[in-house]
Amino acid sequence: MIGYLKGKVLQKFKTGKNVVTLTLQVTPEGEYGIGYAVLVTEMCGSTIPVQSFTELWTYAVHSENDSYLIGFSTPDKMNIFLDLLSVSGVGPRTAMLIVDSVGVEQIRHALVAKDVNVFSKVPGIGHKTAAKIVVELSGRGVDVANMLYQSNVQNDLSSNYADVYATLLKLGYSTSAAKEALQRAAPLLQANENKTTAEKVTLILANS
Repeated sequence: MIGYLKGKVLQKFKTGKNVVTLTLQVTPEGEYGIGYAVLVTEMCGSTIPVQSFTELWTYAVHSENDSYLIGFSTPDKMNIFLDLLSVSGVGPRTAMLIVDSVGVEQIRHALVAKDVNVFSKVPGIGHKTAAKIVVELSGRGVDVANMLYQSNVQNDLSSNYADVYATLLKLGYSTSAAKEALQRAAPLLQANENKTTAEKVTLILANS
């Protein structure tokens, strides 16, 4: 199995939604050899110019109808990709897209914070699959139905109190931390509907 390739990018081809194929020459220029076709996300492909040298950690996909290599620019991305593949319902192309569109660090933070919304924003990932990713990879045995309910509550709060939510983000809160703060302060916010945005933010800060 091919796990690593290093060579010169001869060409890039658009081969699907959000993906491109790199043709990677792994033998010295001027010699006969092999060029490997490696599937990467458009995001990854955009950072690798044609005629440049690169290295990719690869994963071989084999099915009844297809066979191809998926490539990642770092071993960390490959590790997260393999973790995502262990989640039922997440295929190689979807896992590849999650890794590059969300990023390794944000994926790790989302798993610790059990932030379903980070994954559900990825094209093709619904809330149910996003919840399964968090449940299966966090290893905490959290109930999927309860997680979906909490996620919907957070979404409603961030929509109903959009100005407050935006202000928290400007103050340096992450998206997950801002939603958690809104959820904790929900009774206070509902009891003080007539207060200004600044006053509502003050209530949240005092409740943190």
